[in-house]
Amino acid sequence: MSAIGVHFGYTCACVAIFKDGRADVVANDAGDRVTPAVVGFRDTEQIVGLAAKQGRIRNAANTVVKVKQMLGRRFDDPETQAHQTETKCQVISKEGKPYYEIPARARPLPETWPDS
Repeated sequence: MSAIGVHFGYTCACVAIFKDGRADVVANDAGDRVTPAVVGFRDTEQIVGLAAKQGRIRNAANTVVKVKQMLGRRFDDPETQAHQTETKCQVISKEGKPYYEIPARARPLPETWPDS
């Protein structure tokens, strides 16, 4: 029997595979077995993991951190409000739900659709 396990924490994420009676945490492209749960946005690209975490100082308004703290919460939830003081990325309300507003993505991006 084989299985996969995903850990999505407040600050990091990792994936493990159980196969042939043993578990192995999968390394990312940098060789690390734990990846920071951080996403940074630029005009045309998304940066994830350690590179996004390291770029947070230069790109704070476009860097999303600690997403798990807001999953399933309303915008007016005290936890959501507290999170807003911890991030430089603007959190806005859409129909009562919290959304990150990403300045780097303010202009419309071209949309691509899979072939039918």
